[in-house]
Amino acid sequence: MKKNQNISTNVCPISNTHVDERVARLNGFASLIFVVAGMHLPVLWIIIAIDFALRSFSKKFSPVARFNKLIVVMLKLKPIPINAAPKKFAAKMGFVMSIALLVLSYFELQTAINVLLAIFITAISAEAFFGYCVGCKIYSILLQLKIIKV
Repeated sequence: MKKNQNISTNVCPISNTHVDERVARLNGFASLIFVVAGMHLPVLWIIIAIDFALRSFSKKFSPVARFNKLIVVMLKLKPIPINAAPKKFAAKMGFVMSIALLVLSYFELQTAINVLLAIFITAISAEAFFGYCVGCKIYSILLQLKIIKV
């Protein structure tokens, strides 16, 4: 990669691995449902944490991603390939936030839970409804600042 080249979330600086943008947006919508529902039943945050872990640390699809991929296939939607590395980074952020919610709920730190939920729900909603991946943008910034290396 050239030094003057802008880093885009559309071009993978690590490999040519891609994911389907449509599936990613559906994953965001499903994540939103689990996170919001977890406000009333925090055990759901365990489920979404596991799902984020599978999306970010495993080469296999998470159950949520598999289901969403099936929906895309059944609807005969043309895949929109996008860079996988930023999406995996965003999933890692989702995993950390889900675990943080679990810890905060265990210690009954409601104000901290509310702040984290506001951030988390905003980020997930941006992905689900607008296709804007906050974690992907953070990934690009961290690459530009050389905080993470390729």
